[in-house]
Amino acid sequence: MRTNNTAARLVSKNIVQCSSLTLNTSAMVPPKDNVDLECFLVTKHSWKGKYKRILAIGTAGISTYNPDKLDLTNRWTYSDIVSAAPSKATNVSHVPFVIYYLLELLFELQIPNEFVLTIKKEKRVDSIKLSSEYRNDILCSILKYYKEFADKPKNSQVSPI
Repeated sequence: MRTNNTAARLVSKNIVQCSSLTLNTSAMVPPKDNVDLECFLVTKHSWKGKYKRILAIGTAGISTYNPDKLDLTNRWTYSDIVSAAPSKATNVSHVPFVIYYLLELLFELQIPNEFVLTIKKEKRVDSIKLSSEYRNDILCSILKYYKEFADKPKNSQVSPI
């Protein structure tokens, strides 16, 4: 059994604090030298339903853990990640693109608290939908590592919208 020296402890309803407990990571090989720095309680939305996960943002990648047993459920290095972004409203597909773009700029057509991690798996790309009241904090923490993502930016400056 492999163990990781980082764990998450539920501090309040949705805030999770990383601490020095031991997690059961026997199911997966951890990325070399990864240290979980920030942890958040999130809800994962999948075809199986909605369930809680601890999302840990580390020095080498992102991990998810089962909050009940602290078992590692998924792990990705930053080079596996294509993007991390707020979920967009999808019920306006009948609107022409230009109008949709203007509406998006004016009214921020986003689904509150939801965000999507897009992951590269071998030759295909998967999207993982998550939600948390701390969505903006989570995205800011993940995007600190955007230069290591699978689709690297073309230059070092982020262009304004």
